[in-house]
Amino acid sequence: MLNNSEIGVAFKTEISKTGMTPLSFLWCVEKEMLLNREVRSVADLKGLKIRAFDSEVAQNEIKSYAASPVSMSTGDLAMALQQGAIDGVHADVTMFDPMKLYEKAPYLIKAPMNPLSNTVMFNNELLDKLPADLRQLLEDTVNECREGVYGYTHDYIQTCYDDMLANGCTFIEPSDAFKKEIDEAALTVHEQFKQSMPDAVPLYEQVVAWVAENAQ
Repeated sequence: MLNNSEIGVAFKTEISKTGMTPLSFLWCVEKEMLLNREVRSVADLKGLKIRAFDSEVAQNEIKSYAASPVSMSTGDLAMALQQGAIDGVHADVTMFDPMKLYEKAPYLIKAPMNPLSNTVMFNNELLDKLPADLRQLLEDTVNECREGVYGYTHDYIQTCYDDMLANGCTFIEPSDAFKKEIDEAALTVHEQFKQSMPDAVPLYEQVVAWVAENAQ
């Protein structure tokens, strides 16, 4: 949905200020929690050690659930789960399944379902040096690849889910009450982001409005 949309253009404009310009946004799976125990509420997450991405937002999100975020190399996750150094991982099924993390953390919590998007970006200097026809060819090629990747990614995600279920992983669909608890707890993350990155607040507000409009 980001491609060819007003909010997609806003993202491209903002990101290009870093010296890299996105030519396309790729559809990806949502983040979920794979845990070594069953949880049915935010209260059940209290005190759990959950590996999260290193970004400040990702770390604060885990903190908002009263859990403890842990930064850790992907290659160490299986051993950490086996030894009890962490109780779970906040990532996505395309990591959980190939690494067989469900063998030590057999509960997939279908929450908070944060959307992700990978981005195909190129250096601004390179793009500026390209003749108009070659740049257009590059953009067309990237968009063509994006369409192909969508089908592959969708199928692969389902394959991962099917494999985890077949190997005994328990999927837990959060109740409406659990979802509401997650949303309310995460409100603090929004405020922390705006305080730490005031220059990004206008784009943040635009994204919030766009999500609300497209969620209807």
